Amino acid sequence: MKKFTGICLFLITISTTILYSQSPEWGQDLQIVEGEICCFDCDYMNDGTMIVAVQKDTVVLSPDSYPIILYKSTNHGGSWSVLDTVQAINKYQKIKILISEWSNNYLYIFFVAEDPTWIDNLGVHRYNLATNSFLSTEQVSIDALPTGFDACLYEHQGNPHVTVLFWKDDSTLNLYKSDDGGVYWTGTSIQTAQGKAFDPECSITHGPREELYLAYSMSSQTTNHDSLNIYGEMYNAINYSPIGATFIIADQTHACLQPRIACSNDSNNPAIWCAYTYEYDLYQNDLDIRVASVLHPDSAEYNWNQTSVGTSSYMDAGADIRFYKVFGNAYVNMCYLYHDLALDTTKVFWGWSVATNPTSWYMNSSPLNDNPCHYIADGTSPKLLYSPGANGSGSTVVYTGYLRYDLWIDAPWSLQVEEVYTQNPHLNILINSSVINRHSPVYFTLPENCTYQALLYDLSGRVIWKSNLISGIAGENNFHIEDLTPGAYFMEIRVPEKDLISVPKRITVL
Repeated sequence: MKKFTGICLFLITISTTILYSQSPEWGQDLQIVEGEICCFDCDYMNDGTMIVAVQKDTVVLSPDSYPIILYKSTNHGGSWSVLDTVQAINKYQKIKILISEWSNNYLYIFFVAEDPTWIDNLGVHRYNLATNSFLSTEQVSIDALPTGFDACLYEHQGNPHVTVLFWKDDSTLNLYKSDDGGVYWTGTSIQTAQGKAFDPECSITHGPREELYLAYSMSSQTTNHDSLNIYGEMYNAINYSPIGATFIIADQTHACLQPRIACSNDSNNPAIWCAYTYEYDLYQNDLDIRVASVLHPDSAEYNWNQTSVGTSSYMDAGADIRFYKVFGNAYVNMCYLYHDLALDTTKVFWGWSVATNPTSWYMNSSPLNDNPCHYIADGTSPKLLYSPGANGSGSTVVYTGYLRYDLWIDAPWSLQVEEVYTQNPHLNILINSSVINRHSPVYFTLPENCTYQALLYDLSGRVIWKSNLISGIAGENNFHIEDLTPGAYFMEIRVPEKDLISVPKRITVL
């Protein structure tokens, strides 16, 4: 177990580097599920396939049957169909799903079952996406708290390394792992909350260089339960050995709650972000949504920079922050709940940041949800969901409606009239350099003769330039970029006649 060997004192500076923008243009929300929702989570595959797992608060077949329904979209959220159902043990307050795309094509559904007949209450449902078949339900541990867990998956050399971080009811934080596809689990307690004062929400993610990053909220005192700090730890994602000592992510006057940690998936541009809710007035329920960040996390014990990205006036902010699975991507997205007390309505805001400037956040100035959103951060909090091959970043947000009724998705492209493209890894943009002069041609290859169109997006996902349709040949092709403001962009090549879209490439235009 890690122990604190001293007191860390440092000056906290709250930054407010927020750039507001109306872009990308979020369209009309699309309904995925109708009815009352117990909990949900979502994940995606690199071909753009999106999976949403939902447990509805509706009895099916028998008095105690609340199955988890798997919904699937293969056209960037434009339409959804039921993939399958997985029998649950009872109603869950929270689920977490993970897809091991490269190793075994499994879907993992983590849960805590508050059922005395199933004493091994932290478990995982295992599902095979290759055969669309249920595999098994396995025990992870006992005595876990209903919402006090998180999980991540690190795939290395064809092996899935699955890790679960969770609080037990004895106030211990535990780290368990499985290297065989989620059947056998081993682990240990890594921390004990002082005075049993802690926030059950915890967070875990992995980095591109075989690291695990952990974040959790607890008190460093035995008497003042209002003073909760965010702490972090690092581990090796392969052998689970600790890296360095426990460090402080956010240490402030009042309660720091609901940590959500993410890192840039780019070993050349390493950074970590931890979003959290800061209760600066415990009597008025005034909240500040903050993000702590640090560069070069070889030793995350550096002083973390604190950025305020928004406020709320009701209990929980339910922030979600996630990276892109594809390596070499230095961006993260974030969403959070904002409760407008004057209008008595809850809104969802979205934004992004990049590892080269992690204290700056680019937030939409207007909410993205068209329908009233549920106002409590629980197992139905908004979730980020990516769809590679879609416009710009491919980032979407899934949220529940008011009082947990209905499940909706919104995206910075049209979900109602969706342009359906299949991402083709062989349709590569092969450029001479990532730095391009706008007066020089851009070179790339096509697998065959076809008509193509080139598009450029800014870093927030807006289409800011596109070519006319151009007749291309198999092999090397080129086109000119003109009248562009110098800066960083994402480039795509589309072949409309074959419904193909390339993997986006980041370039710098001079």
